[in-house]
Amino acid sequence: MNLLWLIPWTMYGAANEIIMGEHEDPIVAERIELTDHRDPLMAIPVRDWVRLKRRAESALGYCDSSISAAVKSAHEQCLVEISQAVSMQEQSTADSQQMIAALQLSLDLKREELQAARATTETMTWVSIGVGAVALTSTLLWVTK
Repeated sequence: MNLLWLIPWTMYGAANEIIMGEHEDPIVAERIELTDHRDPLMAIPVRDWVRLKRRAESALGYCDSSISAAVKSAHEQCLVEISQAVSMQEQSTADSQQMIAALQLSLDLKREELQAARATTETMTWVSIGVGAVALTSTLLWVTK
């Protein structure tokens, strides 16, 4: 799709025009080419130069206020982003602490299971020794009879 058709061309003048506003005539420049200059130049009448100069000099306050507004907006957006980041970090810290507590509980349960398994292993070891001793004694008695 060609997006150029979506641009409102009526807002923009020709390349040699400077639009001064709705109720003012545009400043129209004439293209001139000098033999000792590589690039073409544009010339405007003195009356239009004075209008353009007056507009540019009076626009300094607009630039300052625009820049101040942009900086203020960017600063406010930064503060919002920072507060969101801090909030996310605090939530992440709380989630991490809950995860650590859950893992600690799981570790304690596994340690208890390991202790129980060790106790069972020790009991079974002694039972095996006892059964082996009984088996050896009974075999020895049977052989000697």
